[in-house]
Amino acid sequence: MFDIILFMAKRGIAFFGSNQTTGEDIHNGNFLGIVELLSKYDPVLNEPLSKVKDAQDKGIRIRHIIYQTTR
Repeated sequence: MFDIILFMAKRGIAFFGSNQTTGEDIHNGNFLGIVELLSKYDPVLNEPLSKVKDAQDKGIRIRHIIYQTTR
């Protein structure tokens, strides 16, 4: 995650799009798009992203899911 942030910051690439929904093809921004791309090949990254997607599908706020996975 940190390397993604550094990569984008060094190049001045915008992080966020018009929404922050996982699975969106265009409007969820560069950062989330890169995370989704890399999660296809990295099971460690895929696990928390899957939890976020499930939470979004159920209408649960993302902040709570991230807190629960880091405890």
